[in-house]
Amino acid sequence: SGTSYSCILYLIFIDSFLLNAHKINLGFRILAEINISLILLRLIRTRCVMSLRIGDRIPNFQLPSKDGLKRIFYFELNGGVIILLAARGPEVAINECFTELGSCMEAINSLGGQVFGVTDNVSKVTENLSSSIIFEDKEGRLSDLLLSGADAKNHNLKLLLLDPNQRVLMQFPISDPKRDIHASIKALKGILDA
Repeated sequence: SGTSYSCILYLIFIDSFLLNAHKINLGFRILAEINISLILLRLIRTRCVMSLRIGDRIPNFQLPSKDGLKRIFYFELNGGVIILLAARGPEVAINECFTELGSCMEAINSLGGQVFGVTDNVSKVTENLSSSIIFEDKEGRLSDLLLSGADAKNHNLKLLLLDPNQRVLMQFPISDPKRDIHASIKALKGILDA
């Protein structure tokens, strides 16, 4: 359809732009990345991008965080691997995921990792991971992207492991938080050690 064709053209433009971005001065490059993120968000809103695949870059976003501040995702990164929990649904399951991430913090820190969360309602999160930022996505657009699967299934809990360039290394739908989160951190360690 015409919408699919224009989405493909946008994505080809973005891809070729990023390949040549190293030739552009830093100020223009930052503005260009913001514009590219806005284009990607428009594509997400029109449902052109249905799910993330391995190697896809997470679009930048600005959302309120649990501490009440509006934060821009890319500005919060420290240059290491990123562990991103996308969660919606029952409060108990969401907090169990954050508890398990907390129990993995020694391993995450040894990998130079950062933990982030995206949820539909930050008031559901009572578990405190002091070093993590939890974003609130009330509209659900970002959550729809993060929680969708290549199998066209939507999950309520998913852990995305990203490289320092915000590209997806692995995705883990979570059904058993203890088992799945520990397995995902172990798999990330395996990839980084290889």
